[in-house]
Amino acid sequence: MTWRKDDAGKPQLTLLPRRALGAVAVVMEHGARKYGAHNWEKAPSPVPYVNAALRHLFEQGEADCPVLDEDSGLPALAHAAASVLIALELALRQDEAEQDDDGANWMP
Repeated sequence: MTWRKDDAGKPQLTLLPRRALGAVAVVMEHGARKYGAHNWEKAPSPVPYVNAALRHLFEQGEADCPVLDEDSGLPALAHAAASVLIALELALRQDEAEQDDDGANWMP
């Protein structure tokens, strides 16, 4: 028998940029030390994280090299990415909670 794996229609996670995800993980560790692990899950809405992402993007500005956040010393873009991921997760959870039981879901 030959090897077979049915991955059709499943997310190709190996397409994600590893170094950038590593930087986001370090930012998440910083946040866990500062606010408590998974504190972001208590947020009533994604809006505070959208605002945080925009602040960190503006902090980066037009610089070609990573600008470091004053508080953490970590790249502002990594903070922005972490905030966007959290906002997306919260929005997806809200959408899932509000979704009818018709099974309609765009996620694989």
